Amino acid sequence: MAMSRLLALGGALGLSIALGLLVRPVLAVTSGAPVSDPAPKDDHVVVTFRPNVGDYFPRVVDLVLGLKAAEPMRMKDTWRFPVGERGTQNDYATFFASLPYVAQVSPSPSQHEDSAPSSSYIPGELLVKFKAGVTQDQIDAFNAQYGVTIKGHITGIGVYQLQLPPDRSVEEMERIYKASGLVEYAEPNRRISIPRLPGMRPFRPGFPGSTATGSVKVRFVSGAIPDLVALVYGMRPLGPAADGVLHLAPNLKTSPDTAARILRLCPSVQSAQVSS
Repeated sequence: MAMSRLLALGGALGLSIALGLLVRPVLAVTSGAPVSDPAPKDDHVVVTFRPNVGDYFPRVVDLVLGLKAAEPMRMKDTWRFPVGERGTQNDYATFFASLPYVAQVSPSPSQHEDSAPSSSYIPGELLVKFKAGVTQDQIDAFNAQYGVTIKGHITGIGVYQLQLPPDRSVEEMERIYKASGLVEYAEPNRRISIPRLPGMRPFRPGFPGSTATGSVKVRFVSGAIPDLVALVYGMRPLGPAADGVLHLAPNLKTSPDTAARILRLCPSVQSAQVSS
């Protein structure tokens, strides 16, 4: 099945199915007893996925990260992932917090006081997933009712990046969208900040453009599946892979620098560098 067709399967459940079609031949899913203690340790990250993601998809993430030791918790949709040798606990927390299909991460990624934004989310923006069966005409009509426009769309998981009118606050619109029967979930477009290092490029929040500027150039190891990695990370390929290299646009919650940093956690990635 073509990757474009897989990406067209909207919603968290569709994403899980699409990933299953890609990796089921090479992944033997094993089941274990749920872990009762939800408290994260220094060598673990506890992740709560959004509803309908299912039990198979977290194991796919576990496989892509090369951990192969994720454990389901007794709390619904919650899994415990070990910290791998390719990064710190904060690196893995940053990875999971960047994913649109993740609801909560514990511990939360640490913030650096020199680079912390004035707000924890981008003003005037909302991330919304509409329920299965809601048509584009219904979405457009509901948005127009409140003067909201579509700024971006992640087709693989069906999440819309919405631009709010100046006279409406993020908190007000979040309540309105959550109360609608058309909406599965709505949340602010939260920032993820990391310590700013010398030479790091500035990041302008927003939906990635169609060029490689501000993208991440990823070189994969032999035998890797670049499209699968892109799908798990929620990043959009900017063209087909060539000679093991793929340019990826960061998802809505990450800067190019953060995207490159968390891509290096994947054992299928040989190198990841921000493209100028």
